[in-house]
Amino acid sequence: WASVDRFDLVVTTPQYTLPEHAAVLRIEAPLHRVSPARLAEAAGIWRPRLAGLPEPWIAVMLGGHVGRWTFDATAAGELAERANTMAQSLGGSLLISTSARTPTDVVDRFISTVRVPHRLYRWRQDDPDNPYLGYLALADRIIVTSDSMSMLVEAIATGKPVFIFDLA
Repeated sequence: WASVDRFDLVVTTPQYTLPEHAAVLRIEAPLHRVSPARLAEAAGIWRPRLAGLPEPWIAVMLGGHVGRWTFDATAAGELAERANTMAQSLGGSLLISTSARTPTDVVDRFISTVRVPHRLYRWRQDDPDNPYLGYLALADRIIVTSDSMSMLVEAIATGKPVFIFDLA
């Protein structure tokens, strides 16, 4: 929202359409803090807390509205049905996490449609007990909505199968 000329360096990713400029450095994907060490630590914390849920565990990372992509209640219901099908076919459960951008009505529709064992985390700012990394660490499969390049890259960094729910 400001002229690139105002900065010494702008590091950006492909989803932002910045002009060609000597001060613009394009990288392939968002920077993140997901590492094997952080995943191992989170797994140690969260495994006992999730012990009652049938495995395999499928993490479902819910984003929100961004640009032309709209994550509405209808899409939430469709995603929940697909996640139900995956969990039922594997005999597993869902580890669901919302984000700062997930609308309340979307979460409500998603969770009212879920029919398999699950754990829901509703995002809260600065929450020290946020299971996001634990869910990534322990999931056997990960479903991510297509609106968040950061969540997608973090899921991919785990090396596990990642499924993208396309909001377009």
